Amino acid sequence: MNFLEFSNYGFLLDTGHPINLITTSDTEADSITAMRQCINTLPPEIINQIDVVHLHWSGSYSLRQKRIRRGIPNGFDTMLRHDQEKFAFQHAIITDQHQPVSLPEARMMVEIITPSVVIHKCIPKTLDELKEFLVMQRGALEQR
Repeated sequence: MNFLEFSNYGFLLDTGHPINLITTSDTEADSITAMRQCINTLPPEIINQIDVVHLHWSGSYSLRQKRIRRGIPNGFDTMLRHDQEKFAFQHAIITDQHQPVSLPEARMMVEIITPSVVIHKCIPKTLDELKEFLVMQRGALEQR
């Protein structure tokens, strides 16, 4: 890490984004396992610089595979940039689901990193959805 010209820095790990790339399953358990394996491959000097974790997961493997099979729509390369971005954004919204973790294995994932801050990343539509998300995810992080 000494290739950086400054010393006051840290990393943010958004767990859902790697999960979108590394899993071959739509289940939370497999997603958390894949993320833990990914974290375990990081050198200690990287892990020690992760200050913040955006905690969530996405069970979007099947959706991503379906999109790959369908491919990019005909005429995409000639679409206006706005329309290309709209298409990409719609894909991102269904892929990056921001689901709450509910399994105790999520705590082990966070314990490997020991971040200063855990952000419960979600996109609730109502206050009740937010409460449900927080109760579920904070429950998964409680020491048992």
